[in-house]
Amino acid sequence: MNNIELKDLVKITNKICGIDIENKTRKRYYVFCRTLYYGLARTYTTHCLNDIGKEIRKDHSTVLFALKNLERDVIKNKQHDLNIKWEKANIMLKQPSDITDELLNAQKMRSELIRLTEENNKRLEDLKKHKHIELSKKEERLLELFKMLSEEDKNFLILKAEATIKMKQDELRRKEEQNKRLEGRKVGFSSYLADAEV
Repeated sequence: MNNIELKDLVKITNKICGIDIENKTRKRYYVFCRTLYYGLARTYTTHCLNDIGKEIRKDHSTVLFALKNLERDVIKNKQHDLNIKWEKANIMLKQPSDITDELLNAQKMRSELIRLTEENNKRLEDLKKHKHIELSKKEERLLELFKMLSEEDKNFLILKAEATIKMKQDELRRKEEQNKRLEGRKVGFSSYLADAEV
């Protein structure tokens, strides 16, 4: 938790929303902005609901009700772009060490992704050279197209390909079973004819 005073959170919320949240009006935008303040106060301080409400002349039950609706009213609300205000406030209130940690994690993930991509490309080249695997023009084109797809599209194509392969395998298995049954019938019929001749 940061050492942030409630009065500072009120000022930050007023600045971000462009209004005075202590105004007694019940207009929707004011209610949403007060909800933003309650959420920030709950996230960045250890104050109880009663103290959070008292700061803007509201009682604890109002704060509690607003916090229950925080995600619906503020974080996911696109109509009043309060979700952007919520994110902006969170960025303003994060400690520099938090932001630095996030940047370092993002850089590590980026470096790891680059390393894995290079490793994957190297393996592909090794397979082509040392294993004498040559891709046809169609296969190379397919690989190029696959690389251009989003992860969602790649996953969809993989699932579709797996389903198609399973269908073909099932079809082959059914044909083999059918051929075995036919062979069994031929053998059975031949032995019946042989018995009849005797």
